Amino acid sequence: MKARSLKIAMPTPAFLPNMGGMEVGLHNIACRLADRGHEPCVIMPATQYRALKRSDCEFNYDIAPFWPKTSAITEHWPNIGLRFHGMFFRYYQHRYKPDVWHSTMIYPTGTGLFYGLGTAVPSLARAAGNDIQISHDADYGIRRDPRADHIIRTWGCGLSAYVAITETVRQEYLALGIPDEKIFFIPNGVDLQRFNRPRNRKILHDRHGIAEDSFLFLSVGRNHPKKNYKTLIEAFGILCRRNPEAQVQLAIAGDKVSELSPLAARERLTAQIHLIERIGIDAGDLQNIELPADPLIDLYKGADVFVFPSLIETFGIAIVEAMAAGLPCIISDAPGCRDITAQGVHALDFPPLNKEALAEKMEEFLHHRDLRIKWQDKSKARAAAYDWDHIVTQYENLYLKLTGVGA
Repeated sequence: MKARSLKIAMPTPAFLPNMGGMEVGLHNIACRLADRGHEPCVIMPATQYRALKRSDCEFNYDIAPFWPKTSAITEHWPNIGLRFHGMFFRYYQHRYKPDVWHSTMIYPTGTGLFYGLGTAVPSLARAAGNDIQISHDADYGIRRDPRADHIIRTWGCGLSAYVAITETVRQEYLALGIPDEKIFFIPNGVDLQRFNRPRNRKILHDRHGIAEDSFLFLSVGRNHPKKNYKTLIEAFGILCRRNPEAQVQLAIAGDKVSELSPLAARERLTAQIHLIERIGIDAGDLQNIELPADPLIDLYKGADVFVFPSLIETFGIAIVEAMAAGLPCIISDAPGCRDITAQGVHALDFPPLNKEALAEKMEEFLHHRDLRIKWQDKSKARAAAYDWDHIVTQYENLYLKLTGVGA
């Protein structure tokens, strides 16, 4: 007999129209839970809720706002923000009576959830990145603020369960003192069917001015110090100087990547580097959406090699998306990245700050077609483990375990 429908409250400190991996992942989980007859409701900051309502977007799941100013209060006064979140969660539980809570990020939603409801209702948190990891070199991590770190250590470890999207995240949980028996490994996912659809490379020329006959390296992700784009651009410069006759180009797609143009100019690569500021869906164009957006999948499918030079990740969804597109990959041997690549088993890897080593890997793929084919096959095989339908089944099973609802 099929398990009964569950009401699943899904608070998050950020959501659409933001297009990061956290937002895209939560949207895909909620969509598939609704398809299976459950009742998910994504609870988000009021500003993002209003933007989605103005766009007349159509989701198959419910959305709801936090009280106004919740995010601003939390940013400036974390302890007051903790209490504000806690009051909201008590109000929401009393009014709507969800069966289970699924928090995206430990802070501030997971901590507020435990502060407000304790263990009265089954709950889980899925750390998404800067809520749990710290990198001073990459200027990354909420826990660098001692106030936030104290709240996380005091109120962030008592929920019913914690989802680790990689082994790196599991180790961070354990370091916080979360018991191993509360940790469940469920990675992020990808819609393999969408990536298997045929695409026309001419689209890249029409949209971005990328020559159809060029060899295209691609990297995807917002411009942030942790993404380490400086090393990538310098490595690309080395590659171009070693191979002056090669028709080779580099595309970097993500928010604020246009700020990398001075670095491209310094390397004298302005004509060969395409900085694609935003690929996806605008707030006014959010009807019947699929994420990631088709223009981004077109870019993956039109590239020859994917490069991901990040210094630190919790997961690195762009890696899995590139693998689903059948791209051979060059990935930094960094936390969160090596969890997907198994340190060189599923992609070529390199030390994150070694531009010479990265240039050598790029040159290998540029000149050896048989090598590219070999690693294309490895990418496709690895991506098969991350199909969204399989991932959401694991979440569904965890909800049923926590609520005690049998099949």
